[in-house]
Amino acid sequence: GIGSQQHAVLGSTDDDLPLAIYSTTKLRSWRTGYPRTLSLHRTYFTTSDPDSGEITNEWSYTGLRQWMALPKEHGCILLEVVETKDGGGGSTKLKFKLRGGDSTESTVAR
Repeated sequence: GIGSQQHAVLGSTDDDLPLAIYSTTKLRSWRTGYPRTLSLHRTYFTTSDPDSGEITNEWSYTGLRQWMALPKEHGCILLEVVETKDGGGGSTKLKFKLRGGDSTESTVAR
């Protein structure tokens, strides 16, 4: 089961309401990870600070170049998004570890 880490908003057609919410740890290679809430909306996804609720980043699914569960790192997913800010064509890799012990990486990676 997905448990309390995911909250589905059933029957919603409003793009501002998330379809699913996951408690994660944002992993970085150069510093300690930090908590983030990953919210999946109909046409985009966001990360936010779980304490303040402030949205820290927002990406469109059209900018998603790659997404996958990492089988050697249980509970981890990798998302690669194309940078569109300032006309750049590079990409950013986002790595998240799902919190709560649930095996939901396959759900997010869909």
